[in-house]
Amino acid sequence: MELELIKKKWEGVQSVWKDGCYFFSLMTIADELDIKYDLVHFTKFCLNQNLITADGTIRDAEELLYTLTGRRFKRTIVKELPVMKQNMYSIEKWYNERTGFTHFRRRFVDTIVDSVTVKEGKLIGYYIFTEVS
Repeated sequence: MELELIKKKWEGVQSVWKDGCYFFSLMTIADELDIKYDLVHFTKFCLNQNLITADGTIRDAEELLYTLTGRRFKRTIVKELPVMKQNMYSIEKWYNERTGFTHFRRRFVDTIVDSVTVKEGKLIGYYIFTEVS
């Protein structure tokens, strides 16, 4: 799926889940890979398989991506964005010291429009998901 279409699909999606923004950011990786899925059914499946908790905490992002895409990924957490290769997908991690909130977003789309955490906070790192064979 083209990045602009992914942006239109996900920009502004609000979440009350603890890691909702992280969960939705992982979904955009599936979109980039043109993986077809039903969000409601996949969310229920993740809950039933304990990949996420009832409050939305992600237990294993790599296993969640494998379940969604059928492809294996290795997650690396870094402070600086590396040179990105075609098999690499990044998720930014932001932190707002005033509110104590953490927020995850892709570099090209945010599931929360006008995120206070992004506006007032700072980018503290990247979760890099590299597809492995």
